[in-house]
Amino acid sequence: MTAAYTCFAIGLLVVIAGGVLVYLTTPTKTGWLQNLLGRLARIRDVSIEQLGRAGAAVAVLLALSAAAVIICWPVGRFFRRFQPQIDGPILRWTLRRVKVVGRWHHLNVVLTQMGDRRQIQFCAVVAAVIFAALWVRRGWWIPPAILVTAIVFEKFAQSALAKVVARPPIPLPAFGTYPSGGCARLVVLWGTVMYLILLTWPAISRPWRVAGFTVVALLAFIEGYTRIYLIKHWSMDVVGGWLFGTLLLLALIGAASCFKPRSSAAATT
Repeated sequence: MTAAYTCFAIGLLVVIAGGVLVYLTTPTKTGWLQNLLGRLARIRDVSIEQLGRAGAAVAVLLALSAAAVIICWPVGRFFRRFQPQIDGPILRWTLRRVKVVGRWHHLNVVLTQMGDRRQIQFCAVVAAVIFAALWVRRGWWIPPAILVTAIVFEKFAQSALAKVVARPPIPLPAFGTYPSGGCARLVVLWGTVMYLILLTWPAISRPWRVAGFTVVALLAFIEGYTRIYLIKHWSMDVVGGWLFGTLLLLALIGAASCFKPRSSAAATT
């Protein structure tokens, strides 16, 4: 069990260190990334001029969501091809160290429910109601539409990837597919909520913005850890869930940014 505790602690430290590194280095200030973000922003602005904000949001969401699926499909096939070499040893290592009783096991059983579909849907409904009230003068329907879209797109895109990748499961109850839906749902929902917070209060300082997304990353790591520890997924399913959730989150952020007031552009990019 010491090894399981150590892996958990190291993972938390790595995520926190990543957040600190982002804060200290400001990756968005690098030349190539600024150029890329600038080009994407211009494409978004032209789309808004031609299609309106709602039409541009739909176009951006469809294009970037398709890109997320296209990227994650070959990644999943790669994981399937090398499953015996990657997932097999990790599964055997985990089986030797997992205890199905005790406080640590119970804690993992509780924490893994963060990514369950029912809990995520409940949190999405609560967030939609709160943001609708906050956005009553800006368009109360916008945050609920974004949050509903996040849940729907994640569900169907994840199901499509599971079918086309078709990773063979092991005969254990509630064993999931590629990519991990729990990890993807958690990243998508809470990342979207964090971005809506930035749209609602664009004056939030950069340290708080970095801290907010670092918390989302911590939740994603904890969810992934519990899924591997409880043997609910192959380990690379979890990695795929993180990747797919992040790419889909970027698609949703791109769509949501179409409703961003011009005056807040500098504060929330």
